[in-house]
Amino acid sequence: MPCSCNNVNDILATGFNGTTFAFPNALDIDQANQIVYFTDAGAIFFSRNLSTIIQSNDTSGKLYKYDARTKTLSLLLNGLSGPLGVAVSKCGAYVLIDEYITSRVRRYWVSGPKAGFSEILVNLPGSPDNIKRTISGNFFAAVTILNRQTFQTTSSVGQRINGDLGIVEATVNLTAQYTNNLISEVQEFLGKLYIGPSTASFVSVYGP
Repeated sequence: MPCSCNNVNDILATGFNGTTFAFPNALDIDQANQIVYFTDAGAIFFSRNLSTIIQSNDTSGKLYKYDARTKTLSLLLNGLSGPLGVAVSKCGAYVLIDEYITSRVRRYWVSGPKAGFSEILVNLPGSPDNIKRTISGNFFAAVTILNRQTFQTTSSVGQRINGDLGIVEATVNLTAQYTNNLISEVQEFLGKLYIGPSTASFVSVYGP
């Protein structure tokens, strides 16, 4: 059953416990349970400067849960380092959050014996932006690998992650298409990958 709101202009929340959100960024919906998961990446991202963001070691990012049935907002995680992506597992048992500054993916357990517990699922070779679940239940993360001295892009890759096992199953090199450009999303659909950039003026389709 889809999440229900009165109309498309409904404002679900502007802050938590009297504090306004700093930089709301990623969102995913568990439609079966009518739960909206979203992140606040932290005010550091207003700078738009990669060197400033990465060198800040900022840990002000947060993960929230909005329950459309009870219309309640809950803080699930704080202390995140640039959470720019969030994706709910196919079974709804956990949520993956990628952390741009620390180049990793974290798993937060929603249900089961580990409910309320988070752990580092996998470390990545670069800074991940969005993370999207595939139809098979795995996840694709858009990863930009930067030279940490010049903060120029050295390569761009899409990485398919097994959220259950915590392993990278495949890496697709997208550097030829996105030289010196940041990629923000890799979405799999019908055997092809659709790549969205942050700084380029085109979208690529990768696959047979």
